Amino acid sequence: MRKIKIIIGLSISAVFLWLAFLKINFKELTVALESANYSLIIFAAFVNGLSFIPRAYRWKLLLKPLKNTRFGNTFGILSIGFMANSVLPARGGEFIRAFAIGRTEKISKSASFATIIVERVIDMITLLIFLVISISLLSDNNLISKIFWMGLILAISAVIFLAVLRKNPKIINMFVSLSPRRFKERVKKFLEAFIKGLEILNDFKTLLYTFLQSLLIWSCYAVVYYILFISFGFRLSVGAAFLVMAICSLGISIPSSPGFIGTYHYFLTFSLGLFQIPKSIALSFAIVAWAVNFLPVVVIGLVALNKLGISLTVKE
Repeated sequence: MRKIKIIIGLSISAVFLWLAFLKINFKELTVALESANYSLIIFAAFVNGLSFIPRAYRWKLLLKPLKNTRFGNTFGILSIGFMANSVLPARGGEFIRAFAIGRTEKISKSASFATIIVERVIDMITLLIFLVISISLLSDNNLISKIFWMGLILAISAVIFLAVLRKNPKIINMFVSLSPRRFKERVKKFLEAFIKGLEILNDFKTLLYTFLQSLLIWSCYAVVYYILFISFGFRLSVGAAFLVMAICSLGISIPSSPGFIGTYHYFLTFSLGLFQIPKSIALSFAIVAWAVNFLPVVVIGLVALNKLGISLTVKE
């Protein structure tokens, strides 16, 4: 099954990479790469690395109902998880994060995984909000706005479902009853621990604060794109940076190869095309932006991996 997922991911990446490079003028692409301001590009990579600080603090808040974890461990393990997502298939970094924080801080791995689910749902809501606002300001296409309002409603519905699950733990009996007999006890224990990890949903004040942290995190990413706009000489607004960031971030949620190769390049090229940036120049921007987003994650993750001595496996 795992091999099938890897093959599907690689195939999807190959298709999107082909679409990204389709009808590209390589001379234009090369000239755009050569004329970019690499001092600003290095600065953008630095800003991208800084975004891990509010990310780690937000995860620490989500974990607080389980345990007041040490910031150094939270930051390091989050960095390792994001690095693993960039180099391993099937977003294995999420499981590594849950396992590593559980083992390091002596808390339930299932409950830790629940906090990551909450984190991802909050990220999705934040991205959709930025996307809807950007589209409303930059586009008159009502159909696109309606589609993303629907996406926002679905994401909020997911939060409500998790909150209901937290308030009514007996719901797990329904899921346990649907499980094969030999796995019932294991599924029950996992879900009980998972529900415990949703305790943050009972604290509206802290949940609101984590959402504000999410606005800061994704604003950092938008700033990275805006700096890259300047480095390539694009006369695009901050609003455009938010739109490009949101489209690209949602686009790479599609299963693909490690490092989001192909999906990242296609959706970033596509989003820049909305602002009449020629495809060849947009692809050169996407190549640089991918490196700016990928390399700091891998470097910080490797440093944390060495410092904490954690293995990229989930076996005890």
